[in-house]
Amino acid sequence: MTTLQFLNRDLLERFQPVNVYSLSTVTRLKNNERQRTERLSIVKAGTYSCDLCCYKGRDKTSLTIHRRTHTGEMSYECTLCPYKTNYNTHLKSHMSVHKGEKPHVYDQCDFAAAQASDLTIHKKTHTGEKRYICPLCDYSANRIGSLNRHKQTHTVERPYGCELCEYRSKTRDLMTKHMTRHHSEKGRKKGS
Repeated sequence: MTTLQFLNRDLLERFQPVNVYSLSTVTRLKNNERQRTERLSIVKAGTYSCDLCCYKGRDKTSLTIHRRTHTGEMSYECTLCPYKTNYNTHLKSHMSVHKGEKPHVYDQCDFAAAQASDLTIHKKTHTGEKRYICPLCDYSANRIGSLNRHKQTHTVERPYGCELCEYRSKTRDLMTKHMTRHHSEKGRKKGS
């Protein structure tokens, strides 16, 4: 026996593989390990990230739905009005508005709402809680949408333009008031 043969035999005896797998089994195991590593990295990171903004979602479906906010695409549309949403549950809740249903009733007053979120916000009117605060002035609101609309008053931008005259406004509400006051029959009669 040569020295090389002895070394090979010695190595084989000391380093016997514990498990011997076929190539397809090894491939499957590697894929499973890769998927497990991906899942762990997602869990560790906590999310799937949007490549267009700082949004992070827990799963691919959430990220897919979120990406529609960048394209403006809405998957669910109300057949009775222009309302659109990315969520089937939001559309179902919205439909209660058309049916006149107000299942969410406040026991401290006679307020009733079609949507639970409206009842939650209404309850805050009794406590005076206004957790959304403008960083530029002393304005505060109990709805984030109200604060966002208010923030537009601090800008010089006037993104809403009247189609009938030169008027431009900072908010959609001001444009609606302008249209009513200056371009509707009702508004012209008041001014006369």
